[in-house]
Amino acid sequence: MQVLLVLLGLIYFNQSYDQKGVMNINGCLFLMQMMVTIGNTITVLNVSSTSLLCYMCNYSRKYLFKSNA
Repeated sequence: MQVLLVLLGLIYFNQSYDQKGVMNINGCLFLMQMMVTIGNTITVLNVSSTSLLCYMCNYSRKYLFKSNA
């Protein structure tokens, strides 16, 4: 992922600061932010889905969320 981000940075490296250049820079920053966010979200979803069976087993036996624990 870092290679792709560096490639995007090199593509948009020498942008001018007129209206078109600023819009291109904003689009590039948005694209980079979305790539990082989606990458982290997919990681969390993968971990959550693998531990779902353990969570459901504990929840059905009332081992989680006790007030006297």
